[in-house]
Amino acid sequence: MTRLERKYRAEMKRMLSLPVHAASPAVYLVFGQLPAEAIRDLEILGGFGQLAMCSPDLQNITDIIKNNLEVYGEDFLGWSGLVRRTFTKYSIPADPLQYLQYPWLPDRWRSHCREIIVRFWDDKLRKEIFDKTAVKEDGTKESSLKYLDVTDLSTVKIHPVYNAAGLDSQNATKCTVVMWFLLGVFHSKSLQYKMKKCPTGQCSCSSQQEEDIQHILLFCDHYSEIRDKFLVELTFCNTKLMKYSNDANLLITSFLDPESSKLPDEIRNSWTSLDNVYSISRDYCYNIYKKREKLQGSLEINQN
Repeated sequence: MTRLERKYRAEMKRMLSLPVHAASPAVYLVFGQLPAEAIRDLEILGGFGQLAMCSPDLQNITDIIKNNLEVYGEDFLGWSGLVRRTFTKYSIPADPLQYLQYPWLPDRWRSHCREIIVRFWDDKLRKEIFDKTAVKEDGTKESSLKYLDVTDLSTVKIHPVYNAAGLDSQNATKCTVVMWFLLGVFHSKSLQYKMKKCPTGQCSCSSQQEEDIQHILLFCDHYSEIRDKFLVELTFCNTKLMKYSNDANLLITSFLDPESSKLPDEIRNSWTSLDNVYSISRDYCYNIYKKREKLQGSLEINQN
């Protein structure tokens, strides 16, 4: 299961054009996808529900499962032991034997199990992200996921950033860049330096500050022309932003996730058009990314 889960995560990140070091709990939630383990457990419980309502010609299989459930516990290596362990894992009330004696309709049973499994994994993944983003008492911890709002995210619905991109391939490409910033995996010099892939985390602009996400999106003079254009457009979509013009993290969150619960209510409720905001966000992040790629290419040529 561990190897399958690892391969499953890698494939999901590849599909989203995310690097392998992107936080897996966050990827499951933004992509609206259950982990492989959860899907396996749903199949186990779904199969159990089918057996409980099986046709007469399969009754002998049901009898075997019933006998094993009566004799063996969770440690049993057979299928009945797997069922018991899955019941315990998700705190499903009552004993599996009771469901065999008083079976549910298969569709209703599967729907019920899916609700339980989704709730379990949503809570588990959100907690893992919270543990990564929680600030220590000394205030020293800062997570790459600090801009991600997991309050309303679920393993059964895709992130609004992806929804807003729709089926347009160009929008989807731009959306990927937004998600790099939102998940804190954009390959800034600061990140590359921490990963020991760059000799310094310092930006090549005149400020010579650390090139992190905040610096790239709000302060680097390489992108001042792009920034001025799109910040004006964003402000037209929500004049309340002017009140928070000095709050860097809030401005970044407004760009990356305008419906985030991390934003004040007066901002979340004052967008003139969310479609326009998401479009501005995609264009802003993508234009910065493309210009940075061009600058990086020029620097490498000059160094050679």
